[in-house]
Amino acid sequence: MVFVASAPGKNLLLGGYAVIIRPFASLITGVDKRAYSKAEKLDGNKIVFDIPRFNLLLEGTYENNKIILQNEKPEAGIVKQSTQIALNYLQAIGVNTTGVKITTTTDSAFGSGTDKSGLGGSAAISATTVAAVFGEFGLDIKKYREQIHKLAQIAHAKAQGKLGSGFDVAAAVYATCSYARFSPDLVNNFPNEPIVKQVKEIAEKQWDYVISSVEIPKQFVVAQANLVGGSTSTAEMIKLWRTYEKQDKSGFD
Repeated sequence: MVFVASAPGKNLLLGGYAVIIRPFASLITGVDKRAYSKAEKLDGNKIVFDIPRFNLLLEGTYENNKIILQNEKPEAGIVKQSTQIALNYLQAIGVNTTGVKITTTTDSAFGSGTDKSGLGGSAAISATTVAAVFGEFGLDIKKYREQIHKLAQIAHAKAQGKLGSGFDVAAAVYATCSYARFSPDLVNNFPNEPIVKQVKEIAEKQWDYVISSVEIPKQFVVAQANLVGGSTSTAEMIKLWRTYEKQDKSGFD
């Protein structure tokens, strides 16, 4: 069996960097470009990551609740964290897991290599990877949508330095919606090396984000352009924004 999950990229229409602060809300939409993760069971505890965007084919094992790769690459961080936390959760609820191969792809609009277009490719890959692992091991991903969202938030935050609001992951899972972020402590205080029981607890705990479905009128069309030849780092931009917040409270208010 092979299970493929897909999710849309994101566009932040309203909210800007204010979405980093609770309880400010943002309006986010999915876009018509998608990311894909394919999960395929493997014998034993073997792990394979095929990530064409970075020309990576990595192998390893899943041992003692952790994925250990023969050749660690930072570009595989999102896929590794997402696969590991998904397997942790499955173990915690009594699913008999095996090894797995994960293959990730994105539509060309997301960019290639380190050139990014800002559509939230890493967040979408995090969500689709968790969903693909769930689906491959027999879970109904619609029924487990909330758990997929929370686990993808944790995996993405761990891989990205725990700086963002999580709106891009929410867009990948819920598409167009109004979103107010969760309390940062939910991920900041989550152990870097959790036991499977802790993964189950955080996935089934009530989080304090607020997500409401929003309908965009059909006549409302957004065209998005990309500056070719480079990209910015969301993590670095958030650090600069936080510095500005501390240095100029009057301007920030």
